[in-house]
Amino acid sequence: MKRLALVFILGSCGYHLVPTEIGDNRSIAIPVAENHSTWRGLESALTLRLREDVQRRLDIQLAQTSAADLILRTEISNASRQALIGDKEGNITVGAATLTIGWVLTRHSGAKIGEGSLQRNFEFRPNLGENSDEALRRIAHQVSEVIVMEVHSRLAAI
Repeated sequence: MKRLALVFILGSCGYHLVPTEIGDNRSIAIPVAENHSTWRGLESALTLRLREDVQRRLDIQLAQTSAADLILRTEISNASRQALIGDKEGNITVGAATLTIGWVLTRHSGAKIGEGSLQRNFEFRPNLGENSDEALRRIAHQVSEVIVMEVHSRLAAI
């Protein structure tokens, strides 16, 4: 009964319980994301977060690309910011950041298991000390979680 209550509470809060056996003790390589945007450093933030999320959520060991069973490649194709609202003095009061990331999961042999592309927006308030760099990193963290859940669903299907 306690276990059922825990599942209900966690599910209602937006948490997902992922079976750890889904990785089946396979290994995965997550090379540094390719960054085709003008925002430097996003590739490191995304890659580190992906590696953390994969280890935390799935039963998969990180490995070098040459020795891994699976390879998860990511690509930042666009990162941008814009002013949404300004005040009378010309200061930005609300800005928005947009990040577009593509991913491909393959076997070591090169056979594609899954792929996708995600675009997310995040509003920030410069007058409260928030900035576009922080907003883009937050988006990268959110997208990482989505990618790991997609990897989970692809691995569950094979």
